[in-house]
Amino acid sequence: MTVSVKVNSVALAAITTATRDGLSASAGEFIYNSDNGITEFYNGSAWKETGASTGKAIAMAIVFG
Repeated sequence: MTVSVKVNSVALAAITTATRDGLSASAGEFIYNSDNGITEFYNGSAWKETGASTGKAIAMAIVFG
């Protein structure tokens, strides 16, 4: 999965639900689900919507280290 980081923005790779369901995800991973047009995160046991399905910007805290 490719993630681009720019100043003040993050671009997530767009993947389908079928591809998402085949991932070996770790808690805290984010994706853009291209089937339903929303961002989702993995909470350690299931994929959950971030709550922003309007196509507007989503605020996320990302820690690099």
